[in-house]
Amino acid sequence: MRIKTHSIGWLFFGVTALLPILAQAETDLDEPASKLVVTVCEYRAEIDEDASSSPSEIVALLTEGDAKPARTIRLSTLSDCVSQFRSSERIRLPVLASDGDGVSQRWEQIEIGTILKVTAKRSSDSVAMTIDYTSSSLANDDVAASSPLVKERTIQGTYSFQFGEPVLVGGLTSGDGFYLVATVSQPAPDSPTRVEP
Repeated sequence: MRIKTHSIGWLFFGVTALLPILAQAETDLDEPASKLVVTVCEYRAEIDEDASSSPSEIVALLTEGDAKPARTIRLSTLSDCVSQFRSSERIRLPVLASDGDGVSQRWEQIEIGTILKVTAKRSSDSVAMTIDYTSSSLANDDVAASSPLVKERTIQGTYSFQFGEPVLVGGLTSGDGFYLVATVSQPAPDSPTRVEP
């Protein structure tokens, strides 16, 4: 889809959610226990925490206080499978360049957005999940700036989850604050279909 705007030229927006990719041929797709729901919340907030705060205390400040997620991504996946979500924008921005004839303006396309990739492996009562998360955005709201800056944050790692318990994946207190919280849960059983006589 292509949307014409008056402030930044042409804006291309696309969202892609890739279906789970089987990592093991032996995975039973019909087994309810293998189905998982992954929720990842990105917070951009300043909270009252310090270096001595535990991850669980930080999660409580985020989820039980006034902070609201700036972005929430939900993926349905299977144990031992890879799932990926991608949302991106291509923005056409003016850039000033200096050459032998002086200063000239040219147009440059940059891509910003979010990429999430997860691989979950379930045991009897917990899940080990590898998370690869990258989020990029303009460093300021002035899209007409001569030298636009892109701010990018990447978090990668493997974490242990109990069902329904949010886990602090990573965080940064400087600037506007950045925290990533993930939760793994089991989908609700399908409601039985009622057949009228």
